[in-house]
Amino acid sequence: MRASTRVFVLNNFALNLGVVIGPTLGTVFVLYGTIMPFRVAGFLFLLLGIWSARFGYLDRLYESRSTVVASWTAVSTDRRFLWFLATTLPWWFLFSQLFVAFPLHATRVAGDESAANAVFVTNGISGLIFVVVSLFAFKRIKPREMNVLCYAILLLAYAIAPAWHSIFWILLVVFIYTVAESLILPAIETVVAELAPDGKQATYFGALGLAWGLGSALGSYVGSWTVLECETPSMLWIVNAAVAVIGLVLAIAFRYTEKSFSLSVSPIGEGT
Repeated sequence: MRASTRVFVLNNFALNLGVVIGPTLGTVFVLYGTIMPFRVAGFLFLLLGIWSARFGYLDRLYESRSTVVASWTAVSTDRRFLWFLATTLPWWFLFSQLFVAFPLHATRVAGDESAANAVFVTNGISGLIFVVVSLFAFKRIKPREMNVLCYAILLLAYAIAPAWHSIFWILLVVFIYTVAESLILPAIETVVAELAPDGKQATYFGALGLAWGLGSALGSYVGSWTVLECETPSMLWIVNAAVAVIGLVLAIAFRYTEKSFSLSVSPIGEGT
């Protein structure tokens, strides 16, 4: 497993740890007012911002940095990378459902707002568990193949979701979803790191962030509509399954066609 993949797996571990701690502490702080969790979070962000300033010296360690214009020109002309970004859009659509549609749907099914917290805690704890699994999985499965596998897992989760209409079943679906989430996030970030030319990595990850924003914006709108406005209870799962199919097709297509693109970077070495 590449060192970069290990870093991204540990980053996902921190993400899931926050998902567990955040809602748990939020239920305590909300006793002092609904705005209190936001004040505490803002204060923590301020402390982290001040603390991270000490890492400014790292910018002086790398002489291969490129200008903003050169970096974005490389991104906009790298057809293979743009093709890969397109394959991630379905995932960002589905990722947004964790924060929008899943909590709304769980609250509606359970008739209790605490069900939303149950979704986040289930996701966080499951993610922490699967960090260990993902470390072993990436030793056997290449990142591009992992993307294909994860879309297949997501499709399975959405296909079985309409079977029962209960909060426990929804949490099981969230658990299966988290398996895919724990694997696909590090896989996507690893591929971006491999495709990014030296000195332009930050811009390539910035472009990934733009794809994240675009997919999440669309997913948030559609997800909330399927829960709050649509009269068909299973529409949420039908839409998500359809998006997972699109993602699966795109991931398979990318896996087998990327070599046909004019490469703006050196060929990917063995083990990708």
